[in-house]
Amino acid sequence: MMTELSTSDKIIRHTCSVLFLCFCFCYLYFMQGELLAEAQYVFSHGITHYSILIGAIIITLVLWMLQWLIARIIPFPSRYFVLSYLPSFLSLAVLTGLSRQRIADASFAPWHWLAPLILLLWVVLVYVMNRLMTSRGTGRRSRSSDRNEEGIGHDLWPNYFIFLAMMLFCGISNPADDVWLYELKAERLILEQRYDEAAQVGLEGEATSRRLNSLRHYALARQGQGRLPDRIFLYPQPYGLDGLLQLPDTTRRLERLTATDITAWMGAHAADTQMPLDRFLQLALRLEQAHLDSLLAVDSLYLANATDSIRHQHAGAVGTLRRHVRATADYRLCALLLKKDLRQFLVEIPEFYPQVNDTLDETRASLPCAYRQALAIIAPELADSTTLQQYYSYAAMLDTLSTHRSRRNLTRYELGRSYWWYFDFQ
Repeated sequence: MMTELSTSDKIIRHTCSVLFLCFCFCYLYFMQGELLAEAQYVFSHGITHYSILIGAIIITLVLWMLQWLIARIIPFPSRYFVLSYLPSFLSLAVLTGLSRQRIADASFAPWHWLAPLILLLWVVLVYVMNRLMTSRGTGRRSRSSDRNEEGIGHDLWPNYFIFLAMMLFCGISNPADDVWLYELKAERLILEQRYDEAAQVGLEGEATSRRLNSLRHYALARQGQGRLPDRIFLYPQPYGLDGLLQLPDTTRRLERLTATDITAWMGAHAADTQMPLDRFLQLALRLEQAHLDSLLAVDSLYLANATDSIRHQHAGAVGTLRRHVRATADYRLCALLLKKDLRQFLVEIPEFYPQVNDTLDETRASLPCAYRQALAIIAPELADSTTLQQYYSYAAMLDTLSTHRSRRNLTRYELGRSYWWYFDFQ
């Protein structure tokens, strides 16, 4: 027979439910959604996909129902009622306690022995507490009015303190690092064709990885010609050319977007993954340009007499190849900048950006930022006046500093996200 709950009991139960629902949903949706999406993709071998919003709602409700059933079956003293949430918190910790290696190995270690041990200790603790409560007699239990007079806080604060400890336990038990979560988020946003948002992932931080840089660069390239070289040095580039695009993919089973997908969008095929990236881009660009020239050389008289479908197919093929050439050209030119091969850069850029040889200052200023800054170094006569003045100011700042360390550190704050700083110090 169910006993009537006191005001204190009702407040404890309702506030714990609200806190758990809010924490569980926010934790799953804002912090662990990318991790669960990756886990489901890998464990299902790409057959199924995880919706971050729907998944967070379903998992939250399932864990809340688990707690509700436990609280209905097992009596808990009001002062420690929050212990009925421990199996739900433990399930949440096991579900999100994944790392790159654990997903690759399909392993939940050390949860296969730690979770049963925690549950066993929890059962023993609940049993002992109920025995102590029973041994104190029913007379003390019936004095609910006296307990209310003592203050609700007498029972609330122990519950809240234990609840906070279990939330911290969930966070501490998650071994995933921020950079990996950035990679997963950028990958998901790219697959959703939200390229601008993908390029912004982790932009304010200095921590990065080769794959994260590769995904950012691809997101920028998908936004149109010139976008990649315009913003590439807003990101830290500690890997140089190796961070532009990783031709040797890591295990394909772990990635929803691979280098093969990126090079296919560029119109190239990364068959030889051992080829140096700059060499691969150079060959791909030559092949694409030769193919485009052959299509453009088709006799106009033949096209005039051809059917509408043939003309449309020809126009579509030309448009696709031009996009491939522009994308590969930006990758190729950025590769030369990352290698600091400015002489070859100066040779190749006029072919794809003829405005570099324009006499109008405004036309030169329309070049992407990285190209303008590189020209200020190698060919000041081809740089626009504004960029050239900024470069002279940067050089004057360097001259005022005596040591390499002071030059590197003091100029990084103002110009650390420029090609000049990368060229001199990265």
